[in-house]
Parts: sequence; C-alpha cells; structure tokens
Amino acid sequence: MKLGIKAKRNIGLIVLTVVVVAAVILTVYLVQRSDDSQKLKNAHIGQKLTCKDFEFSVVDVKNSLREFGGETPVDGYYFMAVTVVVNAKKNIKIDAQDFPVADAKHIYADQDGYDVLDDKGIYLKGGQDMKFALIYEAEAERAVEFYMRAFGYKINLGGTVSNVLGGSGADVK
Repeated sequence: MKLGIKAKRNIGLIVLTVVVVAAVILTVYLVQRSDDSQKLKNAHIGQKLTCKDFEFSVVDVKNSLREFGGETPVDGYYFMAVTVVVNAKKNIKIDAQDFPVADAKHIYADQDGYDVLDDKGIYLKGGQDMKFALIYEAEAERAVEFYMRAFGYKINLGGTVSNVLGGSGADVK
C-alpha cells in the first residue's frame, strides 16, 4: 500500500511532535536533577558547619573596611574581612578559592593580627584547628546580603550598608 503525500506529511509531523515532547521532558528532568545536586544548605555567621573531613564556621565579618594591610579599595567599594575557623577531622588542604563570596572579589592583603588565607593554601592535620581571615573587595552601601558558598553551604554574610549607616565597623581600619 502506497502512502500519499498528505499521509507522509502527517506521519512526519507526528514523529517531529514526539521528538520535541521527548526533548522537552528530558530537558526538564535534567534541569531538575542538576538543581537538586546544586542545593545549598542555608547557614549564618557563628553556625558550626559539618563536612566529611572537617568542620568550619564563619565567626566574624568586618564588612566595611576602608583600608586593610595598607591597601585601599577602589571607589564605591569596601574591604570585607571574613574570619573562619576550621577544625580538621582528617588531614586536609584548604585555600582561599574554597570560600568564594558571590559578587565580591577575593584580594590578597596582609595585616598584623590576621592570619590571611591565600590561594597557596594550608595543610591541616587531623585534630588541628586554625583561625584565618579571607579578604574581599565588595560593593559599598549594599543592602542586599553577600553570600559565601562553601562546601555545600550558603552562608549569609550580610550587606555593607548596615555598618555604613552607623553600626559597628564603619570606621575600622
């Protein structure tokens, strides 16, 4: 039996429709699966966060520094010093790239009184604790919070406007 042109065209449209629907379903499935694997647990300053090989917490944020280690930020920006404590359960290596802050640029500056973590990193032995600072250049007078995304956690670091408007830290040098 020979199929006419209309029948062939209809079959082609049906096949094309099925392929498009399958592609949409597959795309939705893969996006949802990707989102599930990227979910971060919300956390806050002072909260102890547990990972496989260590525990850590952000213990302090000075988020409107006008100077750090002799360096000054570009106009419209402040430095943000984030103090982190890590308690190693096993031997680990950590570096500054393990602690990114969205919308802020990690910088390298050193100042007395701060053990600053850089991209070279440090090695900690199991049972060893270390307190260090991470320094970022961040937009000044920003009401929207900054977030550190590290090891499956999204840690709210606050904005910079709170300190600019008279809170503690605005004049810290």
